[in-house]
Amino acid sequence: MTLRRLAVLACLALSVTGFAAPEMLIVQVLQETKDGTNPNVPMYGEIAQELDNDGRVNTIVWSVTDPIFRTATEEGKIKPGAQATLDGGRDVVRRLKIAYLLVFSAIRDGDFVTAKASLYRGASARPIWTDEKTMSVTVGGAPDTSSLASTIGRTWTRLMAQGPLKDLAPRPAVVESPPATGAQPPVTPPAETPRESDFTARFAEAERLIETGDAYGAVLRLRDLVDENPLHAECRIQLVRALLRAEEPAMAADEARRAAALLPDRPALRVLAVEALVQDGRLEEARREVTEAIGRSPTDPAAHLLSGYLSLLAQDLAPAHQAFGQSQALKPSWAAALGLACATAFDADPKAAAGHLARLGELGYDGEDPAKAVWERRLRPVLAEGIKRFADDARSFLQRARARREAEATAEEHRRLSGVGEGLQALVERAWFPEGQKAGRDAVLLGLKLGRLYLVDMGKYLETGDGQVLTDASITLNDALRNLKDAYAPKAPPGKAASSALPIS
Repeated sequence: MTLRRLAVLACLALSVTGFAAPEMLIVQVLQETKDGTNPNVPMYGEIAQELDNDGRVNTIVWSVTDPIFRTATEEGKIKPGAQATLDGGRDVVRRLKIAYLLVFSAIRDGDFVTAKASLYRGASARPIWTDEKTMSVTVGGAPDTSSLASTIGRTWTRLMAQGPLKDLAPRPAVVESPPATGAQPPVTPPAETPRESDFTARFAEAERLIETGDAYGAVLRLRDLVDENPLHAECRIQLVRALLRAEEPAMAADEARRAAALLPDRPALRVLAVEALVQDGRLEEARREVTEAIGRSPTDPAAHLLSGYLSLLAQDLAPAHQAFGQSQALKPSWAAALGLACATAFDADPKAAAGHLARLGELGYDGEDPAKAVWERRLRPVLAEGIKRFADDARSFLQRARARREAEATAEEHRRLSGVGEGLQALVERAWFPEGQKAGRDAVLLGLKLGRLYLVDMGKYLETGDGQVLTDASITLNDALRNLKDAYAPKAPPGKAASSALPIS
């Protein structure tokens, strides 16, 4: 059981006798993600822990992973919005009759984080205490947001204890009594190392909770297990996966990074950090992390697979092809074959794309693999962007061909577009299946087929200069573009494309 949960239980026990510490709601206000980079540094866990260690207040965190906050939400006592705000915090404080409200932000800019906090008494409009700190995010030359968060939490706890909370009695989470004179401190026998079967049973219990829709319950149980066994890598991997499935990618990324620093011999943890950063939309951080993962473990196929995916998101085809190819060479997989098919199709090599698609079956793509749905959701916006580019290029090619019909560059562009159209059609026919969107898929397929017919007509026009052929091609193009809109009109943010964790091979 964690110190935090022990503190909560202790406070509940004290409330029976009327001596419970007052409650404090902690709310982190987030800044919007810009250009694919999330500037927020999650630190409510560390701040709550430091306040719990001091014991002047009983903390409640604005998060569904907090048992008190989650229970109040499930029972309908509070109705928190999707995004934490100051007004939302005041509403929760008012409804639950909480004594204090701590609202803070933590924004990273390069190697520095600026943290601002305001403390309110209940739902009052004016703060009774404020503070702002700008601190380096690097410790010993390496980024360490966890240590930074703990430092800020300890600083704010001390400042509030000297200021607005000075009249409250401290109740440290751990109280140690000094041994009597001449007495030796008690010797605690070493704990028995749990058997692997015990871990397996606990993991199975967490999985059952997730399958029944209680991902947060699984997170709490796995968090306890990690606290009890901090050097057990599989415990940490299971916790990160549960956080991802609970749709807490920011917390999952921080947890995976801490675990990777603690257990550098387990590359799966660093790969999981990349997974979480991608899911959280922090693509630049994910690129840096995947480069670090490959540098530390160049023979890890999962790291190369994610590197290829990030290159595909940027439509950077040569690095994508290289990364997926390296992953395939290290360990053949349908995910690498699918990535190679995308890269070669976008690069106007339909023959190579067809070859990669033909291998999907033998590599297990058609079987029951939980990773399949994840990769389909991830590659869908990538494919949508490729189709949009094809549509835009096909539209502009009509004007270029009319102006420079006999130029070699025009003929070369025609060959490229024809290859891209053929490859995209093969991809959609074999591997793009939006759930419940058969009509949309059929429209996109029709649009691609019409686009290829348009290019056939344009090839005839380039040879003959026949104006009627150009008119027919223009009509076909309009029909194609109208159908292709279904591919990219409901485009999803690339970093949020996947909502669950991939198995680590």
